[in-house]
Amino acid sequence: MFQKYKYVLAVYEEGCFTKAADKLFISQPSLSVAVSNIEKKIGSPLFERCGRKLKLTEIGHAYITAAQKMQNAEDVFLRQLEDLNGLHTGKLAIGGSNFLSSYVLPKLISKFRSKYPGIEITLIEANSLNLRELLLNEEVDLVIDNFEDCSQSIATYPLIDEHILLCVPTEYKVNESLKEFQIHPEKIYTAPDHVKTVPALDLDNFREIPFVLLKNGNDMHERANNMFKDGQITPKIVFSVDQLNISYALAESGLGACFITDTFFKYGKHMPSTVLYKLKQKKAKRKLHIVYKNGRYCTKAMQEFIKITQETVGGFHN
Repeated sequence: MFQKYKYVLAVYEEGCFTKAADKLFISQPSLSVAVSNIEKKIGSPLFERCGRKLKLTEIGHAYITAAQKMQNAEDVFLRQLEDLNGLHTGKLAIGGSNFLSSYVLPKLISKFRSKYPGIEITLIEANSLNLRELLLNEEVDLVIDNFEDCSQSIATYPLIDEHILLCVPTEYKVNESLKEFQIHPEKIYTAPDHVKTVPALDLDNFREIPFVLLKNGNDMHERANNMFKDGQITPKIVFSVDQLNISYALAESGLGACFITDTFFKYGKHMPSTVLYKLKQKKAKRKLHIVYKNGRYCTKAMQEFIKITQETVGGFHN
């Protein structure tokens, strides 16, 4: 009754026979017959129709639980088999934010593939909240992100400390009296340690200027809200966007100040049409990690990617 459990799993995951058949590359009638034969062996239906939707029966729930365990066991075996084959074949799914996926991960993937060309790599870009969910669901193997509230469900490897900087358009009047605190983007690009030598400012100095913030679901959104709350500041938010790159582009155009990381300038060269300020707030520093789900089998491919990431990203001084 479990010989073709993947057929039932596909119907459950896709929510209908048509999409499941497409996923399995078989015809819908063939899939329907296969599921029907399984139900006959069990002696009970696995699905019931609720309008146009399929719903699991009580027996169906029990079957799916067992099938998922079998699928997980098979996945672990295949990963172990890939390891025994010496990383000549295999798959690796890596997740990161838009910025990391644009500037940092391509370099890491290139290094990894030069050593292990037989490993098929998938790159998945998402915000922090979605990346965590993908990781825990094992839809990605590794994620590079800030995981400040790391729980026992996540195994972490620290990489670098990031400074959260306030990025202000050069034409804003507030800059005139703060020259001794200013950091120019090109300075970080050429001297990554430069941020450590510059004095920090309180966010209160900027309470009157407009802000461009990231949307909910991004770690930077939560940090900005906490910093405003701690400083009893009600910010004038002119734009809320999904990506760090977009917030910086809006700041470059003079539309508002944004929060950015020094890593953004270490890996990407940007034009000096803004000035940066290091902030005193506790939330203005975070650690970048590479992580995977605790308790799962950590393949040799995952171990090698972690090693390359630590050597490469960790090469920047904090």
